[in-house]
Amino acid sequence: MPQTLFTALTFFSAASCLHIRTPDDNQGRAALCFSGQFRSFNTTVYSAQKILISAFSKPDVFLFLNLLDAGKGGGVNHAAWGHKDVDNTLEVLQPKGVQYYSKSDPDAFILDNRLAQGSTCYQAKGTPGCCHWSWHVHQFWTIHKCFEMVKDYETKEQFRYKWFVRARPDTHYHPKLRVAVDKLMRSPPDDGTNHAWLRKGPMSDTFALLGRDAADVYGDMAMKFIGDSCTHLPGEDQCEPSGAIPMSTECFVYRNLLSGRVNVHWDGDLSSKIVREFDWNPWSRLGG
Repeated sequence: MPQTLFTALTFFSAASCLHIRTPDDNQGRAALCFSGQFRSFNTTVYSAQKILISAFSKPDVFLFLNLLDAGKGGGVNHAAWGHKDVDNTLEVLQPKGVQYYSKSDPDAFILDNRLAQGSTCYQAKGTPGCCHWSWHVHQFWTIHKCFEMVKDYETKEQFRYKWFVRARPDTHYHPKLRVAVDKLMRSPPDDGTNHAWLRKGPMSDTFALLGRDAADVYGDMAMKFIGDSCTHLPGEDQCEPSGAIPMSTECFVYRNLLSGRVNVHWDGDLSSKIVREFDWNPWSRLGG
């Protein structure tokens, strides 16, 4: 081979390697998805950063948020405050992706998929709207959309995350959660990525640590509201190990994971608390 051609090929090969990620570059990378109404995020973001996000060596944050609170979270429109709440949160988290939604977006999902009120899978007839999982499609839709954001990012950057985290903006994390996550990161399962870690009982649907394959199953929950899909899940009687009430969202999460053959692990240290900051007068923040 002529020396000039050999030199050129060597240079091209070396330059090309600069753009190729090795498997080790992505080992342990985690996508943390915060989805739902903004609510008290401006306050809980410091707990999220210090306790949850810092537990990972290579964390990337993604946000799928509604800036108009509703229900028990209050009625604050965070966009109306000149985005100060939002700007502060973005500055702390430095997310890889941010999208905002309004109530009309999940409503469009319901309409487009012809979810029939009173059906087995959507707002089931004779069930309490407060407590039965079939009334909470909005919640699972936001999780699905946030996870889709992460998958789009994976496609764009041409790699796959090792871990997914489902989190809520209005959640404060106990320090022992960081210890539990850090311990798991140092000694992960060696039999694949189809594992999920949850806390038993109430609040187990507010946080999840997921291996990459388990994340595909967890993020698919909104699809179980379509047609008769929910009837193909394991029965509610399977929820006894989860400590969840059969009709609850926690039981629905567990049944869905079982349907995808996910290995579910229970850890009492994955402790968190929902913070209802805006139950009080929001004008007090401005000295009004």
